[in-house]
Amino acid sequence: VYEKEAEGEEVLEKAGGNVNACGDKYKDATTNFWGQTVSKKEARQYDKAKKKGDVAQMRKILQVPKGKVMPGYEELGDGK
Repeated sequence: VYEKEAEGEEVLEKAGGNVNACGDKYKDATTNFWGQTVSKKEARQYDKAKKKGDVAQMRKILQVPKGKVMPGYEELGDGK
């Protein structure tokens, strides 16, 4: 019995190593309210605040002004 030889895309899928496995880890908090990129430190803080459900901290990290709702982050409310 002969096994089918892997070719093309199949070879790539089986290859080991890090192929940017965690490249998108902090993708959800990459930009703040003003469109600036947040630092990795701020992204980690945002992640922790999200786990705790600390809305005030998440708004602070994303620099969302009071009375405003950030598009895509409606769950953070308007800060009032």
